[in-house]
Amino acid sequence: MADNQDILKGVIQLVIIVVVTLIFFAIFSKKNLNFKKLIPLVLILVWISISIILGFEYLIFRDSNILFSFDGFIFLMKESLPMSLLFGGLTFFIKYRRSLKA
Repeated sequence: MADNQDILKGVIQLVIIVVVTLIFFAIFSKKNLNFKKLIPLVLILVWISISIILGFEYLIFRDSNILFSFDGFIFLMKESLPMSLLFGGLTFFIKYRRSLKA
């Protein structure tokens, strides 16, 4: 049963990453479609947002106040970096390519 919950949490995290990336892309692409400025802005904000959401997951499911300390937040940033770059970056790339064609 715990395995199913872990899988569900992982899927929810990935969906959140995709949705947050799409939201930030929609907000910032209206202002500037320059790829070199848009990608770091969107991905850094996605990374920070996912780290905060992961911190709330730790707070709710693991009774850990890791979100409220500097070292804890750095740990959350390290933990969320790979999935933020992989799934946020892939979502960003697909959305950017589609916006160029439109």
